[in-house]
Amino acid sequence: MADDNEFGPLFRAAVEQHVAAMSNEDFAKLTALRPPTDAASTRRAIATKAQQMWDTPRDHNGVIGSMAAAAAARGPRPAAPHGSHRRNRRSHHRADSQSPPTAPSPAFTDKEKPKMATTTTTPEQIAEQYAAAEADAARHRAKLDAIKDAENAERHRVQLEHFTDAAGPRATRYRDERDDAHRRLDDLAYAPQVDLNKLFTAFLAFKESDAKAGALRNHAHRINTIAPLGRNHVGADQAHVIHCDSLYERLTWGQYLEQVATERTRRAGSQHAAEIESEASQKVSAAVEQARTATAADGSD
Repeated sequence: MADDNEFGPLFRAAVEQHVAAMSNEDFAKLTALRPPTDAASTRRAIATKAQQMWDTPRDHNGVIGSMAAAAAARGPRPAAPHGSHRRNRRSHHRADSQSPPTAPSPAFTDKEKPKMATTTTTPEQIAEQYAAAEADAARHRAKLDAIKDAENAERHRVQLEHFTDAAGPRATRYRDERDDAHRRLDDLAYAPQVDLNKLFTAFLAFKESDAKAGALRNHAHRINTIAPLGRNHVGADQAHVIHCDSLYERLTWGQYLEQVATERTRRAGSQHAAEIESEASQKVSAAVEQARTATAADGSD
């Protein structure tokens, strides 16, 4: 750092006046910069600042801008002889052109640069750390395997319970509901008076119950995958018995009406045949009885 006496008391006073007249924003910017640490950079920086002070913009009213207070504190400059202002301005231009550019001040000097802390790890420490990491990873893998085993066991238990019920008790209920719907339909179809609206509603209910039985059969068939029975003594695959299935999938409303009409006609014919056969039998029996009675009366005389 250069001695302060090298620049003189007037220069230091001018610098102090300039700093005192700076705005808060300019002062904050100035104090945020770290001054150079070497003497040459310090001299260049102070010389540049002094040149900026003396080259303050002016007009016919005086100093322009935020430098007005500093210029007023310095007082009026002595009038230069005629022609000297031009020479001084030329000398200032030469000084500006010849003065080397001011280098930006580094944020840290070589002595002030922070140093990264370095630690040394021995091979034994590395081996211990690796072994600890391996043990921790093994514990995590064992925990993950245990979680997966628990998930698979619970999944198999619930699936086996569900599909066993679907293939057995539930399938029986579906089959019985379909058979009950079929009986109600036939009761309406073969009643003395047929109501087509009620008959069609019952036919739809019967078809829906049959379709549900078929859907349950397809669903419950998965029990053969979840709990296979294996092969029998001859090597054939065994399968669980599903207690329901769709039996009337292809039956249509028209086909059912045709069956009803055919059956009612057959029943009517059979009934009438039985009636006329009974009528004939009764007539024959009455005639035979009359003949027997008449014959018996003639023989008594």
